[in-house]
Amino acid sequence: MLMVGCSGGGDQTSQVTDPPVTSGYTYQIPDQIDDGIEVGDIHDAGIDLDKIASLINNRSEYLHGILIFRYDKLVLGEYFAGDQMKMTSPITWETQRIQFTRSTPHYLASVTKSFMSALIGICIDRGMIADTNVKISHFYPEYSQLFDLDERKKNITLENVLSMKAGFASNGATTTTAMIAGNKPWAEYVLSQPLEHDPGTFYNYNDGLSVLLGDIVTRASGQCSDLFAQEQLLNKIDIQQPFWDISQWGEVGGGWGLWMIPRNLVKFGNLYLNEGWYDGDYVISPEWVASSWTRTSEVSGNFLLSPLVEQRLHKGNEDAPGTYCGRCGWAVRFCLADAGSRCCIYWRGL
Repeated sequence: MLMVGCSGGGDQTSQVTDPPVTSGYTYQIPDQIDDGIEVGDIHDAGIDLDKIASLINNRSEYLHGILIFRYDKLVLGEYFAGDQMKMTSPITWETQRIQFTRSTPHYLASVTKSFMSALIGICIDRGMIADTNVKISHFYPEYSQLFDLDERKKNITLENVLSMKAGFASNGATTTTAMIAGNKPWAEYVLSQPLEHDPGTFYNYNDGLSVLLGDIVTRASGQCSDLFAQEQLLNKIDIQQPFWDISQWGEVGGGWGLWMIPRNLVKFGNLYLNEGWYDGDYVISPEWVASSWTRTSEVSGNFLLSPLVEQRLHKGNEDAPGTYCGRCGWAVRFCLADAGSRCCIYWRGL
């Protein structure tokens, strides 16, 4: 069962019997539809079809789809049977076996963090935020007592939050669940946590930091971050209203809460390949895109698909940052952007 409010159509909820994953694969050019994406033939994109066929014929049962976008054309779009997630409460999930299609919304999990980073860049481009050196305490005058509990918290910058070096402990599922199920706003919960390290000195993965990014967008722009995202980012790259997980206090689940159809995620990756340019205008400044390809730590990666915290792929010379960047989410929801070969890949599994 799909979540109400997601884009898409057709019967996507019927249970299916999976074909053997080793069954033969026949390539077809992706469907040309009215979504702003031009399709092409994989043979014209310099991609080895034999390797793609081998990958698909021997795929894991958990692979739901793979798309490849190269040289401004979608040259591969394949979808398979798999387990779709359904939220049954703010902290519990169940799955149902369905046949995924190009119009099935996917839960992006931590890939959502990439969108929060983009929104921060747009706020800076629009003059709503000065730069990434601003102290986050500036946005939270009502929580001054939380910053007073540890003077180091007053030194946390927006860049520290983007690169997940704010100093808070690394969170696991238990911590995130406690935040979601708690009785206080998510931002307050995050800011109330103790520091383990001085800001800027140590990388620790933390979903709550991306919640702060979404909340800071709301405070800086005067709009809830999901509405700001729609007006200032998604509408401009022809992405219709997706679905966001939102708290009872109106906070967007910036670390995990976005649902989107795969072809729309390809548009987002391609926006970065084109240096923020889409349909005759800059959606994100080239400067922000350039900083997005820059490594910020050996573990966390960069600002773009970032904080790139669960996976960092780098192609070629390790001293040439940002050539090959990816964004991985829980259970392998993956978006890869390769600036050198002009290629964007979306790979989705459970």
